[in-house]
Order: sequence, then structure tokens, then C-alpha cells
Amino acid sequence: MKMGHFYYLLFLALWIPVTVFACDCNPDASPWYKHLPNQSLGYIAQEFDKLAPAPGMNWNGDADDWFSNAAQFDWIEKTAPQDARVGAIILWENDNREISVGIVRQVTADHIVYELTNKDGVFIQSSIDFDTLANQFHLIGYIYPVKVDENKQARLILK
Repeated sequence: MKMGHFYYLLFLALWIPVTVFACDCNPDASPWYKHLPNQSLGYIAQEFDKLAPAPGMNWNGDADDWFSNAAQFDWIEKTAPQDARVGAIILWENDNREISVGIVRQVTADHIVYELTNKDGVFIQSSIDFDTLANQFHLIGYIYPVKVDENKQARLILK
């Protein structure tokens, strides 16, 4: 056998297993960002990650679990309507007792503008004032694209 054929076969012998094992060949894996269950959640996570430190959104679960799961990974969460922050994920319970998710785009003195998908899957912006958010919305809270600074927490606890 010629030396060129030998190296070619050696290359194939090493390359094929690496390619197969590196492949995400799970047919049930989601095609959306971070393998989230739908395009809407994938979009919200992708937008959150634009401002969040690496690795970005690193919790999992359905939208129902996002608020509790994000806390376990030290993401800052707030529950008061006025605590909105640009880039934060906003979660609320709709009238059907389902969790809705959006991304905060703008915060003013009396309202927020957030982006979400409508029932047709189209991304839209919506605005809501803080009074409505506090009294008529079932606000769960915000997940900031900021992590808890454990060094500052440790110093505060020691004092």
C-alpha cells in the first residue's frame, strides 16, 4: 500500500468517529436557540444573552420554571413592577394560568415596553404602565441579565 493511501485511511479512521460523536443527532432536540421548546422562548433567551455575562442563560426547564431555576444559578431577580430593567426577562401568569415571557426593551418613569410573541408567533412590542402591572397583571418578576456578585454578598454577610 502506498504511503498516501495509508495516511488517507488513518485520517478517515480518526475523523469519522470525531464527526459522529460531535454531531447533535438527537431527532427530538429543539432547533431553537439553546434547544428551548419553542421559537418564542429561544428568541427571549437569545436577546437576554446579548447583555448577560457568559455563559448567558444557563438554567433550563419550561417557562413555568424559569424564575425559580434562574435563582439557583445566581441570576438577580426582582418582583416589584418598578424594578424593570432593559434586557431583563419579564414573566407573568396570563388569564389561562399559563406563564408568559417577554424581554424588557425600554423603561420609563411610569411604564415599560417589552417584546413578546403574539398568538401567531409574530414578535411584537407592547407597553404597560406600572399601575396596571401591579394591579391587573399577575407579575411573577424579572430576571436581570446580571448575576449576583458572590464576593459582595460574602462581605455583607461577614459584617
